[in-house]
Amino acid sequence: MKNRKIVPLGMGYSAEADCVSEQEWSRLIERFRDCTIKQAWAFGAALSHERNMSRLVLRRDGEVVAVAQVKTQNFPIVGGGRGYISWAPLWMPMDREPDTEDFRQAIRALRNEYVCKRGFTLRMEPLVYDEDPLHIRKILAEEQFFPAVETYGGRTLVQDIAPDLNALRAGMEYKSRRNLRRGEEGEIEIYEGAGDEMLDAFVELYRDTVARKGFPPSFNPDSVKSAQRRLPERQKLRVFLCLDGGEYCAGAVLSTMGDTGLELWAATNDIGRRNSSSYLLRWKMVAEMKRMGQSAFNMNGIDPEANFGTYHFKRGFAGKHGRDLTYLGVFDAAPGIFLYNLLLFAYMLRRWYRDLRRLAFRLRTWLIRRRSADHGDKAIVHGGSEDDHG
Repeated sequence: MKNRKIVPLGMGYSAEADCVSEQEWSRLIERFRDCTIKQAWAFGAALSHERNMSRLVLRRDGEVVAVAQVKTQNFPIVGGGRGYISWAPLWMPMDREPDTEDFRQAIRALRNEYVCKRGFTLRMEPLVYDEDPLHIRKILAEEQFFPAVETYGGRTLVQDIAPDLNALRAGMEYKSRRNLRRGEEGEIEIYEGAGDEMLDAFVELYRDTVARKGFPPSFNPDSVKSAQRRLPERQKLRVFLCLDGGEYCAGAVLSTMGDTGLELWAATNDIGRRNSSSYLLRWKMVAEMKRMGQSAFNMNGIDPEANFGTYHFKRGFAGKHGRDLTYLGVFDAAPGIFLYNLLLFAYMLRRWYRDLRRLAFRLRTWLIRRRSADHGDKAIVHGGSEDDHG
């Protein structure tokens, strides 16, 4: 069964793929308040490969109203390929209210280009939450994008940072306010920067955190540094680090694109867990996001069952200004049933591989801890606490 019929765009709309330069793309994405680092040219090129990236621009009466960066992969033997879109299309302009017709025409143009013309199975994860007041799920179904059966949208916590700092502090849970005060009363120094040396210091902290938590690292430091050097100044990642007694004890990497700050990665060592530096660190980050005119802080993921310590920390810090949200999910459009089933099988294999890799990492971490305990090593990782949120 084929599903490659091109659907004409609405009156006044036109779309082009791979028609802009890197500099122009960087300017275009900054027009949208739903812009994130995932749609930055340099970030996509560094984490994937330049030849595997494609970009589509949608215009209405000549004005750009939506854009999307697509990671692609061609299948040389069976033909066709796959495309993946992370937190796009971007369609919510900075200077006016969003028009859902722009979203509809954007996903129609994406399907026309990648599914109908190129024969790809296209997987899309829009930056939309499950509460869905604009009925995005309905539009996706009408444009032949359907929920991916083997995926789950995931949860996050988004803090409204529009109120003044006094109101944000008052809105925290009591223990979080207490821990923030403890951090402020200590001799903790906070540094912020965007250079390689800041990223290197963060990576060391991060490695300590993932070893303690027992999960594999979620990013490649070399790829991130490569992207950082190439990103325009206003799009660069911001690294925040806490120093206590001459030692780094907590850190976070923040993206400040669009109207919502996004915490990409965070880390805390044993010193940081004792001195409440992560509360002070996030407080500094919130103040910086407010200074830049952002209105919300996406804390980037919560899982109360698998990682209660992190969930407890984020929930308490955001307090009454935080919203526990579930992403709308992942959606697929396919040119035919054979290629779609092939892709589903490939995604299933990748998930199995990822789960096995995570299990192997945890087993290796457990064995290292056991050997340390058997030899009386003082560097044994401590148990969880209310500050265990790295």
